[in-house]
Amino acid sequence: MMETLRQFYRLGFVEYPLFALFAAQIILGVALILKRGKPKGSWAWVQVILSGYIALFLLQHLGAIVMARINYDFETTTYFAAGVVSGLPYGLCYFPYYLLGIVVAFTHITAAARFAIWPAPARVLHEALPLIGVVFGLSVVTALSYGVADELPKPYQEYLAKSFGD
Repeated sequence: MMETLRQFYRLGFVEYPLFALFAAQIILGVALILKRGKPKGSWAWVQVILSGYIALFLLQHLGAIVMARINYDFETTTYFAAGVVSGLPYGLCYFPYYLLGIVVAFTHITAAARFAIWPAPARVLHEALPLIGVVFGLSVVTALSYGVADELPKPYQEYLAKSFGD
């Protein structure tokens, strides 16, 4: 599936606008935070804090992908993500980084859904989605760590050795 999708989204006329859309999302999100001022209420604080994490995650993640493709000239496939969550010591940083990225995405969507019905009381969905994000995140990152990483191709092993000094 990824190979099929990659043939489409790696086309220059698709990929560069996609990067531009991520940049616009980050800029507009930060502008929205600044425009609204100090958050009022716990859900507002959750949304602002998570928005900041999403912005940092996207900046770091997209930067790492671009640099790996430029400096190492290889595809940033699932192996790219699996490599950094599978070994020590870098797994100690990247396992929670990816897990938190997934949980934050679920919780950020929950906050938006919560504001959609405000001031009505929260629904079960608002309590369940962050927990679903934790379970889903643990499943994905664990699968990357122990499933995909067991068969890590040599170029990705070399990338890790050069990048992290293994």
